[in-house]
Amino acid sequence: MIVLALATVLGFAEADPGASGRPRLVVNAVGTTDGHVQLEFEASPPEAEGVQFQLEESDSLAFEQPLLRYEGAEEGSFVSGLPAGMHHYRLRQRADQDATWGPWCDPVVVTIDPHSLRTAWLLFGGGGVLVSCILGFLLLADRRVRREAS
Repeated sequence: MIVLALATVLGFAEADPGASGRPRLVVNAVGTTDGHVQLEFEASPPEAEGVQFQLEESDSLAFEQPLLRYEGAEEGSFVSGLPAGMHHYRLRQRADQDATWGPWCDPVVVTIDPHSLRTAWLLFGGGGVLVSCILGFLLLADRRVRREAS
């Protein structure tokens, strides 16, 4: 029930840690089940300036029909509104606006596993019981106050 991104014990995943000329894609996947993920980009080499990034998403590891999610110089992207299922991301970089794009980093897989319908109904039912108890308490208290007033 937690979003997993090539799950690790620490709760985050990395793609391509340190491959030469390839950027690094880090996914922080701690405790989200509601369809959003924070992606962080690291240029290679890390001290490079003016680097542009391109992030793609696909529903398959082969990236047959990729969706361009981001292109620019920011070092991260927040992706929201993801439906349940597996989402694949990859990242590449270029030195500046006029340079050609470098190679893609290894893909990162993010799995969105939202709360089950059973959990939703249990929470809804528990809320209904709580509201009923509060209303019952208020009605009893109102009766008592009216008796004492008359």
